[in-house]
Amino acid sequence: MLENWHPNFYVLASLLAVVFGLSIGIGVYLKAPKNPASRPFALLTVSAGLWCLLPTLTSFDLEKEYLLFFARVSYALGALAVPAFFDLASIITGYKKHVSVRLYTALIYIIYIAFICVIFHSSFIVDIVRFAPHFIPVVGPSYHIYPLMYLVCVGGAMVIIIKSLCSPQPHSKMNQLVYFGIATVFLGFAPGVHFVAVYFNYEPFPHDLFIPIYAVIMAYSIVKHKLMDIQIVIRRGLVYSMMIAGVTVLYLLGVLITEKLFQGMFGYQSLAVSAVVAAILALCFHPLRHRLHEFADRSLFKGTPEELADQRDQLLDEVRKSEQMKAVGTLAAGLAHEIKNPLTSIKTFTEYLPQKAHEPEFLNKFQRIVGGEVERIQHSIQELLVFAKPVPPKLQAVDTAELLKETTELLSRDCIDRHVEVIQDLQPGIEVMADPRQIKQVFLNLLLNALHAMEQGGQLVLKSSLQDEKLLITIQDNGIGMTKGELKKIFEPFYSTKTQGTGLGMSVVKRILDDHGAQIDVQSIDGEGTRVYIKFPTAIPIS
Repeated sequence: MLENWHPNFYVLASLLAVVFGLSIGIGVYLKAPKNPASRPFALLTVSAGLWCLLPTLTSFDLEKEYLLFFARVSYALGALAVPAFFDLASIITGYKKHVSVRLYTALIYIIYIAFICVIFHSSFIVDIVRFAPHFIPVVGPSYHIYPLMYLVCVGGAMVIIIKSLCSPQPHSKMNQLVYFGIATVFLGFAPGVHFVAVYFNYEPFPHDLFIPIYAVIMAYSIVKHKLMDIQIVIRRGLVYSMMIAGVTVLYLLGVLITEKLFQGMFGYQSLAVSAVVAAILALCFHPLRHRLHEFADRSLFKGTPEELADQRDQLLDEVRKSEQMKAVGTLAAGLAHEIKNPLTSIKTFTEYLPQKAHEPEFLNKFQRIVGGEVERIQHSIQELLVFAKPVPPKLQAVDTAELLKETTELLSRDCIDRHVEVIQDLQPGIEVMADPRQIKQVFLNLLLNALHAMEQGGQLVLKSSLQDEKLLITIQDNGIGMTKGELKKIFEPFYSTKTQGTGLGMSVVKRILDDHGAQIDVQSIDGEGTRVYIKFPTAIPIS
């Protein structure tokens, strides 16, 4: 078959696009399959890469019916990139949370499925003819739907990208959007040049080259700026994938060019000889791949994999020991502080006990205060034990709305005494996998904090809602609030703004939520109140 192959620069661009598109698309998805952006990114990049396979296939002297079939298949694969691109843009920009955008995305995918039937109809591609140095399809009347769909979808995606760039964003998010926008421009050049080639029967340069450029920019933005919130730990895998892709392309070109050269010189047509030539070249390319790995390890990652593994283990041991010593020091200092004041009161009363042992008033006061201080010490030690020796959560399906209502009922008397009005807007019938006892403790600590902040009365607002398959719970009060300095320290052990507080309540809350994979965010304005957001990772609507 190789004697019927006619390689050229367009074919090289096609091979580069296929290898780079498949390697980065599949590589990112395998590294972060649970990331919402991974699926549309993989669909977009892989389909764009496979769409570029047509020049390679048409470089063989195949019968026209096969060329037509391959052309239609490549269009079917490439058209998938259109809805996938809009889907990816909506996720990266944050517009996917809007119901209208989600419905529009679903509509685009439905249109693509219907479009498959049009692609394989004879009115889409009528013929395929050679225009040096390769083949270009001759399109029919239904082909015009394709660029129209492309312009509508990509135009809509560019609108939300530009709107996101024009709105206030954190610096890191702005960098992500900038690089995504740049990559999008290069990705858009590929079909743009192709449309020109199809309509004018002329292609000024191989448009497939834009796909590897897009892949490189996306790889850099993922590595450098954590695009799609994929962590830096995938850096080595991406770099190796890109190097292997390059070596693979060079190897394939080496095999094909050497095979054509040897066939011209010696005139053989043996498949066995071709296999031997390919094996010899593979042996020659293996040291190159090894050298490239070593170069990447020493230049980009500062060491070989074995050296880096040892360094990582040593660093983790040092960090672990440092954190342990820091935790011991914090616990010791906090415990000493919490026990010192009650012990001072107990010591004072016991010194007066021999002199006033026969005074009923003193004995009543002694019993009340000493008993209270002992109870205070016991409470401090109990909270300390919970903080220092966490118990793994026993997960089960929990209706958080019911659990929050039960916790609020436990504090109903406190609400009445403090003249606090409780407003509940809880969405029923949503469950999360959680430990009900621990989550109840979280709610109790947060509600008590809210009540203590409203000594003069106020409103306590409790809300829950389903957002992007996650459960969001909001606890809001209009109490005294916190300063920015106090807000920064709320999760630190033994830090408390209350005179009788141990300072462990919010630390325990944070640890429990971390164990459940949940997130907590606290916003507060001094003198106006506090708002606590809790987001559980996966919500299960009760059918």
